[in-house]
Amino acid sequence: MAGKMFQALVIVCATILMWTTYSNGSSTIIVGGVFDRIRDFGFERGIISHNTQKNKTSAFQFMAYVYPALLEDTFNVTRRLCTLYAQNTLITGGHSKQVCLPTFQSYANYFLIPYVTVSQSKSDMGLTIGPSDYLVSMMPSLVPPVEDCVKYFKWEKFAYVYSSAEEVLVTNVF
Repeated sequence: MAGKMFQALVIVCATILMWTTYSNGSSTIIVGGVFDRIRDFGFERGIISHNTQKNKTSAFQFMAYVYPALLEDTFNVTRRLCTLYAQNTLITGGHSKQVCLPTFQSYANYFLIPYVTVSQSKSDMGLTIGPSDYLVSMMPSLVPPVEDCVKYFKWEKFAYVYSSAEEVLVTNVF
């Protein structure tokens, strides 16, 4: 519960930071993306959609820097993050893998720039959630719903099918 409250607090703080940036005369908010080797066109499409929507009530524009990275290589991820931070990004996001998730968390907490990941839950990956955690996971944990189904239907056995090495770690929680 405290983790969800903190995530909401981080989002509110990011929004306030964006608002203060706009109120200081800047109408462009720089966001950065780190994706696995190929560009994530959904991220770019969302930025373009925001910037070109009709009857726009938002007074600011997003400018996105997107860098493909080999997410299994923490040095490559570090170079991409440092490049984004050098370009004054206010918020970063993208995919993550188990190997580089602690790197994202460490850099986000050190530079106080939120990193939003959509691919994994921090609690499923075994990361500790501290009081000043700037790594925001948009994916909820899969463990509580599976546990609820097992308890509700009183299953003695069940099969969990996974498609990647990261999901094997979730089975250790069961």
